[in-house]
Amino acid sequence: MLENGMLFMNKSLKNITLIVIIITIISKGLGFIREMVLSYFYGASMVSDAFLIALTIPSVVTGFVITGLSTSYIPIFFEINEKHGRDNALYLTNNIINVYVVISSVVCAICLVFAEPIVKLFALGFQGEGYYLAVKFSRILMASMIFTGMIAVFNAFLQIKNNFVVPALMGLPLNIFYIVAIYFSVKVNVILLPLISLFGFLAQVLILMFFMRRNGYKHNWIMNFRDKSLIRVKDMMIPTVASASFTQINIVVDKTLASGIAVGGISILNYAGRVNSFIIGIFVTSITTIMYPKISKAVINNEHEDIKSIVENSLFFVLLIVVPASAGGIFYSKEIIDVLFNRGAFDLSALNMTALSFAYYLIGSISQGIREIILRIFYSRKNTKTPMKISFWGILINIVLSVLLSKIMGLGGIAIATSISTIAITFVMVIVLYREFKFVNLKTMVVIVMKIAISTMVMICISSYGFENLIMFQNKYISLMVTIFLAVIVYFVMMFICEIRFRKLVIKNK
Repeated sequence: MLENGMLFMNKSLKNITLIVIIITIISKGLGFIREMVLSYFYGASMVSDAFLIALTIPSVVTGFVITGLSTSYIPIFFEINEKHGRDNALYLTNNIINVYVVISSVVCAICLVFAEPIVKLFALGFQGEGYYLAVKFSRILMASMIFTGMIAVFNAFLQIKNNFVVPALMGLPLNIFYIVAIYFSVKVNVILLPLISLFGFLAQVLILMFFMRRNGYKHNWIMNFRDKSLIRVKDMMIPTVASASFTQINIVVDKTLASGIAVGGISILNYAGRVNSFIIGIFVTSITTIMYPKISKAVINNEHEDIKSIVENSLFFVLLIVVPASAGGIFYSKEIIDVLFNRGAFDLSALNMTALSFAYYLIGSISQGIREIILRIFYSRKNTKTPMKISFWGILINIVLSVLLSKIMGLGGIAIATSISTIAITFVMVIVLYREFKFVNLKTMVVIVMKIAISTMVMICISSYGFENLIMFQNKYISLMVTIFLAVIVYFVMMFICEIRFRKLVIKNK
């Protein structure tokens, strides 16, 4: 629980969380290297845009189903395992995997046939060689939609078994294959870019299957569309799929708008979004990945105090990290993008547009972190309809704002529209959930937020003074690294002064 700005967490849970965060930092760091390699060799160009669109299409087509599948599978697995035993829970797992593979294979075949109009739908601004290259890349990467659904279920199964490390590691093989693909596409043939990337998805499937077998999984060729448990997963999925589809539609709109604003516009938003997702991916995703199976089990067992304790700790940790990280990112947006991407084919114009978009995305990152936790609470209580309704109106606001603001602010307008809608969605979700379930002590949380805000402001003031003096004597790389180190030290000192600290640990790790 939270008391006087102190965090209470089970030692084992705390250790797992820290390990997952460290692994995620390594994985995301490799992801950054991937983006840096892509920007170095291709910059914001026709080839990079074609590749990113080819990756986007299968993720949009199946992404919303995958989100709903893993979200619905975890709480229902726990319920079946508790009431009907392990064998029935494994039966459900096999049934889900087999049904998904068959359906996604059919969808993949359809997308291969209609690749040209699909690419045109996703990127209206593409013409000539860029358009045909995107079609060629897309036809190769369509098969990834079969693998991604399997990966989602495999990850969820391992998380249920309290194996959070292996799923966190899965970004490493994929990013390695991406980097190899980029390099050999430049040296040998551009077609190797999607071809080698596809093998990255296959590598994830094979690695996860190995660890699943070690955790008691045995694959059986079961396919029963009438299975009651599968139908329950489907029923729970529908609102979640709808919510995710709203998000994917918004992604399509953003990329379509970006493709018409500037050559390389999709790449610029991608680079900015990647850096922004580094913060969310490291801390928020790590926390929600661990909390969701545990809170789902606590809901099944009606352990209300454990539920509240897990939620409060998760919110505390997210705010503790994301608030200063977001503020620092906004303040040093240009310097960060300069250090990460300003080399090779990445020119000054791309730098300025990427930095601005990055700063605008960061405005909504705190709300995004809170929203991910709130969503898991809704889902663990098997309430997927309420988030769906809220998401629909939020995404509608996002699309309208993206269209309007992109005409005024260009690519930055698309980014800030995303942040505004995220803040609105999160605010409504918090209000609605709090009326149903008092998941947090508001008075304590307000005190915590105020202390974090004060610590962050002091951190920015002192670190900015340090950076201004450093940049006169050192190069940009050393100056930024020393400034970040100084900011972290100042923030931790302020945490101590404001009595924001870790103390007694009480969450059960079952």
